[in-house]
Amino acid sequence: MLNTSELALGLNQLAFLDRQQAVRPERLRDYTAVNALLQDNFTFFEYLRTETFFQMYLRTEKPQYLVRMANFLYRKADGSNADFRTLTDAEGATVLLWYVGAKQELAKAFPHYFRPAPAADADGGNAQQNIMDANDAQIRALTGGDVTKEAQVLQMQCWRCFAELNAKARESEELKKLYKK
Repeated sequence: MLNTSELALGLNQLAFLDRQQAVRPERLRDYTAVNALLQDNFTFFEYLRTETFFQMYLRTEKPQYLVRMANFLYRKADGSNADFRTLTDAEGATVLLWYVGAKQELAKAFPHYFRPAPAADADGGNAQQNIMDANDAQIRALTGGDVTKEAQVLQMQCWRCFAELNAKARESEELKKLYKK
């Protein structure tokens, strides 16, 4: 039986568990991870796809979506996307925790863009359609509705897109405050 001081000491040693931090393994099997905060070698298209698979995993808990995320988050030696077919439970958890942690860090860097979404309907609506609508809205915001710019936007580094979307979200918030007065 533990006494109070032993229990307190043990709990103090586990305090790090409250401070969730993303751990990004540089390598997973034979593949190399993209930048920890999705900078430099990660396009807006890749972000949209990864985010779609993340949202689908959250809704279904099907490991196939973690595999698809991993294929965007890791690269072959030639720079092309990884080609995982399956992940172990540990690999899947690692991919999920890294992405969640990365999104937390991105929320600090881009607080107007990465903010909690409004609560979903009780039945969740058509999840896939909701995700597609959100992706379309982001693309429209970046292209100004000009479909001829879509391919260029999708190939841009996502960090630059995040900065622009964050600025647009901030401006929208400011306008809403202005019109509420």
